[in-house]
Amino acid sequence: MDDQNTQPVSLTPAPQSEQPAQMPPMESGGQSGGGGGNKKWLIPVFGVVIIVAVVFTILKMRSGAGEPAGDQAEVQQNTTQQQVSVFEKLPATEPSRMYIEPQLLEPAVGDTFDVVVSIDTMGNNSVVANAVLTWNPQILEMVSSDARLSAYPLQAISEQEVGSFAMARGVPGDGDQYDSDDGFTGDAQFMTVTFKAKQAGSTTIGFDTQESAVILDDGKGTRTVIDFAGAEVFVN
Repeated sequence: MDDQNTQPVSLTPAPQSEQPAQMPPMESGGQSGGGGGNKKWLIPVFGVVIIVAVVFTILKMRSGAGEPAGDQAEVQQNTTQQQVSVFEKLPATEPSRMYIEPQLLEPAVGDTFDVVVSIDTMGNNSVVANAVLTWNPQILEMVSSDARLSAYPLQAISEQEVGSFAMARGVPGDGDQYDSDDGFTGDAQFMTVTFKAKQAGSTTIGFDTQESAVILDDGKGTRTVIDFAGAEVFVN
């Protein structure tokens, strides 16, 4: 081919694209400068991260899971031990209370009744609570649970088994157990549970003291020392 007859290739630069439209500034709750708006939404996001991490650790602590065989079992055991060690290295020192009202019930066979589970943080700022109820399944049958009025608005776990019920809930926190602008501090309802009396006899609606927990808003998953109070039920 003759190079002189070759048409030159145009190297004219492509037209520049139009400047993108500028996004309107994000609102920051009426404050300007210093990133105050970003800090406000980072606090609940960080709190949810804390809740997820702590609840994952609670799940690792739950007993009764099947054990895989061989090397997989060893790897899973090591992973579980690392998760549980978060609690083992942080001894519980701050007090709290988990209790049921009313503390005495005398239903007839076939009756349904409600009990209210409440938590008193006793001045401590908490971010997660895990209440595990136990009772005699031959005497009582759980009908339902209701946590719409809970001081911990975020539900993480709700598991019902024969003779037991576990619920873990949380509230956004920022890892500072000494502030009062997030987490939960006070004495308030955690959940309501409805039971049905199956047959005559007596039982205690109590707590699994090993798995029930109130976790501080310290970013470390530290437990509190809980004073438990259940309810005595006498079915006529």
